[in-house]
Amino acid sequence: GGLRTSDPSIYAIGEVAAIGGSFCYGLWAPGVEQADVLVRNLVEEGDTTTYTKSDLSTKLKLMGVDVASFGRDEAFWFKRQFDG
Repeated sequence: GGLRTSDPSIYAIGEVAAIGGSFCYGLWAPGVEQADVLVRNLVEEGDTTTYTKSDLSTKLKLMGVDVASFGRDEAFWFKRQFDG
């Protein structure tokens, strides 16, 4: 929810935050969304604003070429594909 770690004095965002205990976003935009939630919680003095998830689509430039990624959510990435 409020991006607080197991130590109540420490918060985590971005690539070091395991959202829901298992999912880590390695993208800039989710980090900004997480920072917005964290700032609200610090200013309001409490975990009143929660962060649940971000859109996984992204656009970047790779060696001068625009590249985009979209279409799957965390349910797809956590699916155990080889279980019978």
